[in-house]
Amino acid sequence: MSIYLNPLVERLTRRGRWPSVRAALWLAFGLGLAGLAVTTLATLRMESDQLDLSSTILLALAWLVTILSPPITSIVAIILVSRDASSEMYELLHLTTLSEAVLVKGYVFATLHRVRVLLALLVGLMPALAVGMVQVSILVAVIFYSMMLNYSAYLQDELYRISSGIDPAYVTGPALACMAIAIGLWGLNWPAAALGVGLALRWRGRVIVTIIAPMVTLLVTLLIAISLSVLVMLLTSDDMSRSYWGQPYYGAIMLAISLFALLAPCALGAGMTRLAQRWAREP
Repeated sequence: MSIYLNPLVERLTRRGRWPSVRAALWLAFGLGLAGLAVTTLATLRMESDQLDLSSTILLALAWLVTILSPPITSIVAIILVSRDASSEMYELLHLTTLSEAVLVKGYVFATLHRVRVLLALLVGLMPALAVGMVQVSILVAVIFYSMMLNYSAYLQDELYRISSGIDPAYVTGPALACMAIAIGLWGLNWPAAALGVGLALRWRGRVIVTIIAPMVTLLVTLLIAISLSVLVMLLTSDDMSRSYWGQPYYGAIMLAISLFALLAPCALGAGMTRLAQRWAREP
C-alpha cells in the first residue's frame, strides 16, 4: 500500500496547518543558502587559531538542533499515538483488516509530517554544520602542531596557510564526510519516530515511555555524532596519518565513514519500524 493511500496518513495529515510541506521546503532552502553564505564568509575571514563569532554561533546552533531533534521527534510520536489510540477512529480501524505494518508506517509518516518545521530547520543548518566541522578540524591541526612544536605566531599563520592549501583530496574527503554525517544525523529522526510509535503502541498511557524514548534516542545520537566527528577530525588533523596511509587509502577511509553515516540511520529506521510492528502486534 502506498503511504499516501494509508488511511492513518490521510486522516492525521488532513488538517492544513501552517506551514505546508512546500513552505517547509522553501524554509529549508532559504536557511541553507543563508547558512552557507555565513559560513563561507567566515571561512574566508578565518583566523589561524579561532573561529569567527557568527560561524561559532551558527555551528553551536546547528549542533544543538541536530542533537535534540531525534528526542523531540520521539516525544511527538508518543503524544500522537497516545492521543489517537484513545479515539473512536482508532477502534474502528482495528475492526478492519488493517495490518500492523500499515499502522506503524502510517504513524511514523504522520509523526515526521508533524515535525516538518524541525526537519526543514535541520536541512537548512546542514551546510553550516558540515563547513563548521571542517573548520574545527583545521583549527585542531593548527593548535596541535603549535602546542607540540612550539611554533611562533608567524609560523602558526604559515601553518594555517599550508594546511589550507594542501592537496584538494585531503580537504574534499573530510568535507564530504562531514556532510554525510550531517545528513545521517538528520536521518536519525526516522528511527526516533519508529521507536516512539512502537513504545506508545506497546505500553499505552505509561509515563515511563515518554522518558525511555527520548533518552535512548539522545544517547544514540550523541554516540554516532561524537564518534564519527572525532574520527574525521583526528584523521583530518593528523598529517602523519595522511602520509602513512597515502591518498588512495585515506580517501577510502573517508568514503567508508561517509557511507556508514548515511546507511546507519536507514538500517536503524528499518529495524525500529519492524520492531514497532512486532510491538503493535503484541497484546
